[in-house]
Amino acid sequence: MYSESDICFPCRDRHTTCEEVFPLFLYKNELVSLLKSYKMKKRFSLAKLFTPLLAETISARWAGWSIVPVPPRAEKLRSREWDQVEELVRGLERMGFQILRLLWRRPSREQKSLDKADRGCNARQAYTLKAEKATQVKGRSLLLIDDVCTTGATLEACAEQLLSAGAIHVAAIVIATD
Repeated sequence: MYSESDICFPCRDRHTTCEEVFPLFLYKNELVSLLKSYKMKKRFSLAKLFTPLLAETISARWAGWSIVPVPPRAEKLRSREWDQVEELVRGLERMGFQILRLLWRRPSREQKSLDKADRGCNARQAYTLKAEKATQVKGRSLLLIDDVCTTGATLEACAEQLLSAGAIHVAAIVIATD
């Protein structure tokens, strides 16, 4: 995780599986209400703001890497009736980026309701590689994409799955980090 000036103190000495987590923004001030509008009020038009920013950063930092979206909880899809990360990914796909939908999420508890220690355990149990997609991982450099990173537990769990299946590099990009 990044703080305003560098990597935050708790993360500096922590071993991470994900090589890098790059946020476009810090989760504060006006961005909080903007992201809440996007995620909870279905302000689809904001994807048109975020997608070009993501595309520019991905092209500059991870050219040629395949993008892997972090899948949502099924309960969230049912209640909100849309996946805000998938909306971004579809935009990136239309721009020519290679998208690999390699992961799925088992039924699990909502991450934001858990403390840091429980988030890690919950995420490791929740995310898994789709068995039929395992052959698409080996030897690849993969970029996870999610909306917000708080503790990094979700991205770490996803990176572990991809690396154990043979990915050579896994990094992540998010709209914001908290």
